[in-house]
Amino acid sequence: MSATLGGLIKDLRLQKNISQLEIAFALGWKEPSRLSRIEQGRVGNPPRELIDRLSEAMKLTNEERNSLLLAGSYLPTNEDFNETVDKLSPIIDTWPYPAALKDFAWRSLYLNSKLCSVYEIPIKQKRFFEENMLSAIEVVFYFIQVSSSI
Repeated sequence: MSATLGGLIKDLRLQKNISQLEIAFALGWKEPSRLSRIEQGRVGNPPRELIDRLSEAMKLTNEERNSLLLAGSYLPTNEDFNETVDKLSPIIDTWPYPAALKDFAWRSLYLNSKLCSVYEIPIKQKRFFEENMLSAIEVVFYFIQVSSSI
């Protein structure tokens, strides 16, 4: 596999035995030269929306799509976070131990009730942490600020 976004797109396209022309037509383009320039790295990274459309056109798995997003240094969207929380929160809730779902930057996406109980985090604060996706260090400063105002 190639390390660049364009190289990875080409590798995946070739693995799936899809021509540039087929993808161009699936994306509504008249010719494949734009895709060729992306694959060769002659243009900057395309918009994330195009990567999503390419993923659909090539029928990529989630793992393959995520590899493209990682190679292109695309940040996850709020929809990505919400989808992850929706899938994993039932598992985290049934986990018998305190647990939190964090993203790559250690931001809080979801806290289970056992964690909230251990750290005496009220529901209002739990929602605040999750809605604002506070990082681990921001949570520490939050508690310092709250305890100094008491």
